[in-house]
Amino acid sequence: MATFKDLALQYVLSDDEPAQLEIVKKAAQEIESSGANRTVVGNWAASVQPWMSRDQPGDEDLVEDGEDVGNGDIISRSKALAFLAGTLEALDKSLLRTDQVTFLVGFFGSMFSYDHKSGITASTQALQQLQVMKAFKPSLGVKMVEDLLKLKEDFRLQTAATRLEIYKLLSTLLHDESVSSELQHKYGASCGFVVDLLQLCQHERDPRNLMVWFKIQADLLRDYSPSPEVTEEIFKAFSAYFPISLRSSATPIGITAQDLKLAVRQCFSAHHRLASHAFSFLLQKLDQGDAVTVAVKVDILQTIEACITNYENPQVSVVPYIEKLWNSLKYEVRNGEVKETIDATLDVLRAIANRLDGSKTQKQDVSLLRDYIDLVFKDCREDLGNPTYTKQAGLLVTTVITSNIRSYMLESSNLIECLRKNLVSPKSPAHTKDLVLLLNSVLTARSHLIEKRKEGHPADQEDLKGELKSHSANTVYDMLSGVWVSIPNKSDCLLDPDENKQTIELLKQVIKGLALLATQVIVREQGDIALLCSEKILSSISGHLIHILVLRLPLAYRDPSYVGKTENSYTLEEEAQTALRDVVGVYLPAYEDFVQRATDEILGYNWGEAHGRTVFGLIELKNLLSRLAYVGCSRLPINIPSDVANPKPFSALNHLVTFLAAAIDLLPLVLVKPDEDDITEQKEQWANLYVLSAIHSGLLFFHRECVAKYTAEALLADRSVGGNWVEELDRLPNNWLQLLRSDEMTDVAPDQMAVDGPSVFGRYLRFGMFLTKYLYRQAVTGASLIWTESMIEQVGDIATAVVRRLTEEEQVSHKLAREAFELFNGRTSSAEHTLLLTRGILTGLWPAAMSELYTPDGPAEKYLCNVPVFAISTMHQIEIHASISLILTDRYKGGPSTADPEYQVIKRVLHFWGEKLKEACASADMKPQSMELLSFLAMKVFTGAAARQDKHARQLAQVLEEALVNDNANADILARATGILVEHSYVLSAENHAIVGRLYHQWVYNFIASPLLQRGLPGGGSPAAAKRFRTAALCIISGSSFGVFEADLQQVVRLVIVALNDEDEPTPAAAEQFTTPLQVLHDIINEDPDSLKGHIKPIIDGLLKAHRWGYRTVAKAGLDKTPTKVLLASKIALDVLGQLPLKFEHRHLLAYIPKVERIMAETCGHPSRQIRGVAREVRARWLKIN
Repeated sequence: MATFKDLALQYVLSDDEPAQLEIVKKAAQEIESSGANRTVVGNWAASVQPWMSRDQPGDEDLVEDGEDVGNGDIISRSKALAFLAGTLEALDKSLLRTDQVTFLVGFFGSMFSYDHKSGITASTQALQQLQVMKAFKPSLGVKMVEDLLKLKEDFRLQTAATRLEIYKLLSTLLHDESVSSELQHKYGASCGFVVDLLQLCQHERDPRNLMVWFKIQADLLRDYSPSPEVTEEIFKAFSAYFPISLRSSATPIGITAQDLKLAVRQCFSAHHRLASHAFSFLLQKLDQGDAVTVAVKVDILQTIEACITNYENPQVSVVPYIEKLWNSLKYEVRNGEVKETIDATLDVLRAIANRLDGSKTQKQDVSLLRDYIDLVFKDCREDLGNPTYTKQAGLLVTTVITSNIRSYMLESSNLIECLRKNLVSPKSPAHTKDLVLLLNSVLTARSHLIEKRKEGHPADQEDLKGELKSHSANTVYDMLSGVWVSIPNKSDCLLDPDENKQTIELLKQVIKGLALLATQVIVREQGDIALLCSEKILSSISGHLIHILVLRLPLAYRDPSYVGKTENSYTLEEEAQTALRDVVGVYLPAYEDFVQRATDEILGYNWGEAHGRTVFGLIELKNLLSRLAYVGCSRLPINIPSDVANPKPFSALNHLVTFLAAAIDLLPLVLVKPDEDDITEQKEQWANLYVLSAIHSGLLFFHRECVAKYTAEALLADRSVGGNWVEELDRLPNNWLQLLRSDEMTDVAPDQMAVDGPSVFGRYLRFGMFLTKYLYRQAVTGASLIWTESMIEQVGDIATAVVRRLTEEEQVSHKLAREAFELFNGRTSSAEHTLLLTRGILTGLWPAAMSELYTPDGPAEKYLCNVPVFAISTMHQIEIHASISLILTDRYKGGPSTADPEYQVIKRVLHFWGEKLKEACASADMKPQSMELLSFLAMKVFTGAAARQDKHARQLAQVLEEALVNDNANADILARATGILVEHSYVLSAENHAIVGRLYHQWVYNFIASPLLQRGLPGGGSPAAAKRFRTAALCIISGSSFGVFEADLQQVVRLVIVALNDEDEPTPAAAEQFTTPLQVLHDIINEDPDSLKGHIKPIIDGLLKAHRWGYRTVAKAGLDKTPTKVLLASKIALDVLGQLPLKFEHRHLLAYIPKVERIMAETCGHPSRQIRGVAREVRARWLKIN
């Protein structure tokens, strides 16, 4: 077995850390196995003697056999001591006895006065291990400190890493309670060792070391009791570093300048015995004026705040310096211009008020706080009447007075009275606005204080109970209403805001103030809260806000000069609607008033008249309806007691029901049949459409608010499936919502409104289902108004908004898949316009809720295999049909086996449409228009299956290979339709529960597009067929991201070049032959331009060809009659052309400069402004080529 000498030698000779670790573990095991025998420990300690110098004090105890070794190698000696330190680290800390620990402390401590070059790091690490030994005594800690101080001037010569180890040891020792007690017992109040320690470390500059050194100084101040003289010396030591900064370094050190600032700040705020030094020093720094940077000034202010917050006994540590602090700090706000310093100053003033108030458990003498507030208010009172300083003085005084509840109760009434007197005779409109702004700040702070009242001292809540309710509410209301009345003609602000900007800004502040006042609460004797304002004041406030919101509608409807003025901003109404939303949240009658006033105003006009259908009148109708939805549905009301006599019981659903009932009552606003010759405009029905749109918005607002307030998880957990709502709702009258609004549901479902918490959302869904059923039946039967397609589509969107929020179980229970086709009428409707209603329900269904549709020859299969008569169909009709088909082929649940009925239905459907495509392309009998519709519909059918990566959708590749070889126009049309497979679709979203594979586009590329690539290159068949395969492949690729086709990049590049340089130019209708390769090329040049280096000539030729084709097409047909995709081709071609000088070395482009410049010069006369702009940019880039 190796001796300790052998182990020490192995350690010294080794440079491998894992090997060294194993060596010290062996040494520790030897000591532990001997039970820390004195001889064994002695042999272990003496094992390093060969590397030690003979002249070390006490070394004779380690000399063995008369060996006489010289000074030894410094590095070897260091490693030898590290062997001992490592052994101590690995050793059981309860093993060594007191005499052994004492001996080792003496040995390693002697190194600090003997071996300053090599032994310090290891000795320090050894002492760190000895300090945590069970046998360690506090007196040994004192000896360690004294030994460390013997380094004196040699301390600064140590490396930063060695000094860090010493700092860590010192910090541990000084923080140890037993060692601290021993040190204070020995040195007394003088703390003499501290002076030596300060001298030892006075030159420290390393950031890591400073972090520990600052902590040591803070601990000395906090845990010890140094004399005033020593305290001053400590202050001088750390304050010399203030303000501290950090030089940038190429090597990260893990310490930031902010870390150092916080460490120094903790020293300043460590103990209140520093107060006399700290405040004078910091204020002197602050008052240096422009010589202090913003960052330093903020640092000073934050340090002052830390001192005020952390110093104990504020009567001694803070109060004597308050006047000096105030006289210096007030000018930072009064004359300040930098937000950061102003905010930091206000934080200090707020901290003083809070410190003088007291803590959660103990209040200070109230006179301290009162004197401070009087000092501030005395200096600010006069400035509040001076428009130049009103805002600054207001900031100062409101910050102090609203710092805590006691401050507010002491002086708020005086401040409000001062503001009132100034508002009676303001110096200017700007002065009025600043005063109202200050009043709003007081109201905001008051709300915050009451909200947090239970977090402070119990006396705070008792103080609030004594507030004078009627006086404060009436006074503030009189102030705000006085300003409101002083602006007589508010319609001018709406009609000509540019000329009334100052008035609008003032009105906005008054509106904010009115809302803040209406939502104020008081603390009652029982400890609960109630509304501050009386019903009279609340009604008046809501009346002011409602007046602003409904004012614009009559102006737009009646005033012929209103034309053109709607371009002005709506900031005043936006402020008013936000304010009214807050008011109706606590004062429920206000929303009923708003709805009644708005509906009376709307119904007061004939929207079927030509005058009523003007654009401006309809726009303002839409805006007013939107505001009704926003105010009533975007915030759940809360039940706050008041003296208001509410005619019906409180419910969080009150506003929602009121809004929905009123909106239904508004329908129909117009009963004019649309002009069949102008069916696209249908202005006659826009008013009705806007009502439906507002209902949709209201439902969305309410849902978002419920999620924000309760979280989606809570809404889901609180739900339970209870029967079939549709059947239950059938037993309710059509005016059910109106009855709920009027609180007359005493016989039918009387408890619908009596819910709270997350349960509100379940009732919302029930109301939504009733509304959906009602509107669907009205749309199908057309009983109450003339329904346009846009209106029916909006009803479908309403259904989607409700249905998709139901759980899977609820949708199954309510049999919504069946209702999607029966439309709540008990029979299937085949009317064309009802497809929009069917889509509305299907879009929001979960896959499991649709299972009943996929029976063999069931509704899904019948619908999917029902081929429209394309000859008499429009693209819009087919788009509706196709969107439903897309949902049906994507949204089936499927089972574990492909033999499941649902899989088999989809397999048959896809095969059916594949055969349809092949038949259509095999003959030229079908007209091009019909073929476009067929291709669109078929691709949508395949898209649903491809999105979920159904293996049966792979057959489309074979279908395309067979269909595209046919040489006719129908095959060309099919080739251009393949891009539909990767188009974005709203119904394929996670929100609508669609099944979409994570690598959906990659799957389509691999199984559909990739097989077409090779066949699209020349030589793979007839040129016409190759062209169609190219088009089909590139249509898919152009709709995919670069990463999808990156693996086949070179093949795709060849395909793009061939497509752009094809001899046969496409017709305008077939512009995809240019747009798709151009889009792919645009992606490639942005993602991997190097792949194009060998193809610059054909690329430039192709780009110019595509652009010139587009230019000729525009010149021939005229800009107005040119398809958008033709202009798109020209724009993309020019965009890519402009990228070439940025992506490639100019030497590769020199030969093409004349041709490009000539064509760009011609293009600068292009009819399209956008194309001309791009051409000029391209020309400028090419002119820079050297």
